[in-house]
Amino acid sequence: MIEVAGFQFDSQTMTVVCGHVEKGTEVLLSSHEFDGDLVISCGDEGQGMEDWHLAGLLRMTELHPALTKLPEVGPGREATRGVGQTNWIVTDISNDN
Repeated sequence: MIEVAGFQFDSQTMTVVCGHVEKGTEVLLSSHEFDGDLVISCGDEGQGMEDWHLAGLLRMTELHPALTKLPEVGPGREATRGVGQTNWIVTDISNDN
């Protein structure tokens, strides 16, 4: 089991990640979607569908240990931070689609 954002996940859990984060770019946004999925991103809002991938949560926590220090982020919420920042700000996910 892995603890991320105040919740326990199976070590085999898959997460949606942007390609930048998968290649080592700093994580600036982590969301816990309403359906339970986790999304991990560099925060670049201009990414297309082709920029997103499935990756193992265990691999992502090994590549980005800060993910294990996220505050509690329940379903329907997201945590963001600025470049080089350690403090996360947790807010509700916007439904402005």
